[in-house]
Amino acid sequence: MQFGLLYECQRPFQGTAIDWNALYKETLEQCELADQVGFNNLWFVEHHFLTGFS
Repeated sequence: MQFGLLYECQRPFQGTAIDWNALYKETLEQCELADQVGFNNLWFVEHHFLTGFS
């Protein structure tokens, strides 16, 4: 059996601050850990031109 992770990073509501560097760093750390513990796939969605998603 194979396991994977799906990431869908939503942008915060307008006016809400977000530390994009921290978000990317944490996401990459999670991906590295998933690889270390044997996950097989990582999936990232794309939402072109949708303001609520990155």
